[in-house]
Amino acid sequence: MMKERAMAIFIGLIMIFSVAGFSLMSIRWGSNTGNTPIYVPSVIDKALTKDEFRSILLSGKTIIQNHYLIDCADCGATNAALEGFAKDMAGFVVLEQFSVQFQNETKLQVVSSDGRITELGNGTINQDSLLDTICAVSYVQPKQCLLRGIGNQQTNVSL
Repeated sequence: MMKERAMAIFIGLIMIFSVAGFSLMSIRWGSNTGNTPIYVPSVIDKALTKDEFRSILLSGKTIIQNHYLIDCADCGATNAALEGFAKDMAGFVVLEQFSVQFQNETKLQVVSSDGRITELGNGTINQDSLLDTICAVSYVQPKQCLLRGIGNQQTNVSL
């Protein structure tokens, strides 16, 4: 009789402590553990923090970096094209753009979610060239990438 009571108490304690243990494991201690995505808008006019940069890439999005000179006279058209593209591709692309002081700080490049960097160069920036680049480097692709070749394919169907 005594052994049976002791065994019942022992089993009851195991059940209580296992419930308490599972409850403690579900509590998140501290702040952001790196697993929680950080919200960043599709166009940001400042340098991304390391956490923002990492969170964007881990979410599968692509980052377009446009760091231009403060006194750049012909950057307005490029900036407008990049902003329009980033807004059209919201959810797939984040544009990081801001002015810098020195020529060696300028960037115009795309960083894909695998960390690959593609220079956009000094050529003309337009929606088609940007879409080509994004489609080539992105793992998570917008529907424009997936649908762009459908209308151009010729099929040979013989009956």
